[in-house]
Amino acid sequence: MNEFSLEKKVALITGANGLIGREVADALASFSANLILLDNSGGEDLDNYAKNLSEKHSVKVKTFHTSITNIEQIKHTIEETIIYFGQIDIMVNIA
Repeated sequence: MNEFSLEKKVALITGANGLIGREVADALASFSANLILLDNSGGEDLDNYAKNLSEKHSVKVKTFHTSITNIEQIKHTIEETIIYFGQIDIMVNIA
């Protein structure tokens, strides 16, 4: 068993489709954190990456194609995240 576990924790990552965002997502997932990946230009590429992370680390991953400059999109993303996961424990702002 890993001494450092983020099991049952939920991490929201902005800028998740960039190189740094992907590395951070992979690192958090490797410690069993469930993920919310945000990127304003993610598209199918981000969705495929999320699926791979989910399968590789056995975690839940949800993606949103959201601009962090659009308050309505952010509100929607937070609402959907709370419905899906029930919480947000970690915020990583890379965007």
